[in-house]
Amino acid sequence: MFGIRPSMKIAAQVMGMALVTALPLFWTETSFAGTMHVDLTAQTTATPNSYQLTVSASGVAVGDVVDVAVYNTQTNSMIQQFYRSAPRASFQFTTNTMALPANQSLAYAVFVKPSNWSSNLYSQNDIAPFTTGSAAPTVLTQAYAYYPNWIRQYVESVPQGLRVVNVGLNDATVSEGQGYGMLIAALAKDPATFRGLWQYAAHYLDANGLMNWEISSTGSVIGATSATNGDETMAEGLLIAGAQWPGHGYHRAGVAMANAIYAHDLIAGTLLIGPGDGWGSSNTDIAPGYIAPYAYQMFAQATGNKGWTQVLSANEQWLASTGANGTTGLMPDWESTSGSAVVPAGSQNSAQAHEYYANAASNPIWLAQWMMQGGHSAAATRLTQFILSAPLSDGYTLTGTALSSGYTNMLFLSGIGTLLMATDPTSSHAAAVYQQMLTQQANSYYGSTLKTLALFLLGNPTYPDIAGPSSWIPALAKSRAGDPGRPKRTALLSQFIGPVCISSRNDFAAPF
Repeated sequence: MFGIRPSMKIAAQVMGMALVTALPLFWTETSFAGTMHVDLTAQTTATPNSYQLTVSASGVAVGDVVDVAVYNTQTNSMIQQFYRSAPRASFQFTTNTMALPANQSLAYAVFVKPSNWSSNLYSQNDIAPFTTGSAAPTVLTQAYAYYPNWIRQYVESVPQGLRVVNVGLNDATVSEGQGYGMLIAALAKDPATFRGLWQYAAHYLDANGLMNWEISSTGSVIGATSATNGDETMAEGLLIAGAQWPGHGYHRAGVAMANAIYAHDLIAGTLLIGPGDGWGSSNTDIAPGYIAPYAYQMFAQATGNKGWTQVLSANEQWLASTGANGTTGLMPDWESTSGSAVVPAGSQNSAQAHEYYANAASNPIWLAQWMMQGGHSAAATRLTQFILSAPLSDGYTLTGTALSSGYTNMLFLSGIGTLLMATDPTSSHAAAVYQQMLTQQANSYYGSTLKTLALFLLGNPTYPDIAGPSSWIPALAKSRAGDPGRPKRTALLSQFIGPVCISSRNDFAAPF
């Protein structure tokens, strides 16, 4: 499917600012029977024409050499070369960042050679051309550059539609990831992927109209009832999709889901956001990472339910007074509505339940989204001030002690970097953290997904107008030019819509 399944087609994508070229490559093979995929992506916003090559190979004999080179096609000279000896049959490597000359006609080529470099086992008929730009890429360009990588690694086509795969959880799908995917696809203006992701989610809705939180790799519900963070991002994605692509029922579905969240995800007797629709009327546990203020404003507008404005206010006030630390602004993975430490049964990372850890790491993204849309958050202000002076870490105690040093996982970088860019974008610290977020490899479903979401949120400072109940026109059962229809089992590059448009042949396209 999207590059995470073997195919005989090689797609190359090239991201630059001034000119973008991307061509499907067809290769001659001698004794090589594997596959190769090459990405050339702009890596920084600070330095124009700074690129990296990522080579994904399979079917390579252990010990053979994968050799990639960049050429100046005007002088027919090689200007960069990188190679790796294959440690196993399938592997991936990313080159060092290349500072390439501006406004130059360049090309790259990839070869597989035996360990003694005596011949080419594998080469292509033609090298892949590209032209470097004259200006640094924008944040949105960076988002589009990263998006196909996320699709290839974590989106899979199944009979029910498209699913986001949590490779660290036995390849299961969790509603959180499916919701992230729907919101990302809506922000990326990618109707085919959005349609497939919603098709899958809709297949697994519970009796309340919210997606069951965990689906096995074989399609069985193994985690019944919903998770609020998945519910919120699905509803938000549906409403944005409905504004962009009318006539497909997305707006109506988003309103229905927002109504279901209001009816079933709030903690009983309060206006605070709870963990999901199956926690019971006696639950007082709350996950601050699920609090998404801008979503509540969007739900109020779409549904006409002014109770959502009260939900927004109540959760903002709770974060400022109780949920987040009064000095650092850090909030824990889990706590009670009174702010006391709790460890919900079955929760992951239970040792860090009352620390700023993986479950809380998404909260800065939602606070940043709210701030970018004109909101105010006292908790976000405190958290920003803490981050500006704190060392990067894979989590913190609530008083600010770092839980790690020397390396920061992408899921933490994504949250911290997004908040800094939204609240203090001119600071050198914000630029440094954002630069690290761009260039560091994301090695997990969660980190890669948050990075993709963060880039699109930062790159899309304004959203389409969300229709309210008085102006909404019922969905029409007709096709629109902006939606190419059913998703295909093909590299999504061919259906990509946005300021960067990638072309690719559908040599093996097949319907679900």
